Amino acid sequence: PRFSVKVEKREKNHADLKISSAAVSDSALYYCALRPTVTGKTSALYKNLLQ
Repeated sequence: PRFSVKVEKREKNHADLKISSAAVSDSALYYCALRPTVTGKTSALYKNLLQ
């Protein structure tokens, strides 16, 4: 995959986004939510990557 995210167990408010084979067309502002922020259906959005 071109995009991958690494979440450190010790720092729960920190996530690293890695873009492999990045190109100029990939330049943008990327937002990351470590927990669901908009919808009430949290089970559909939340995947615990720390387990």
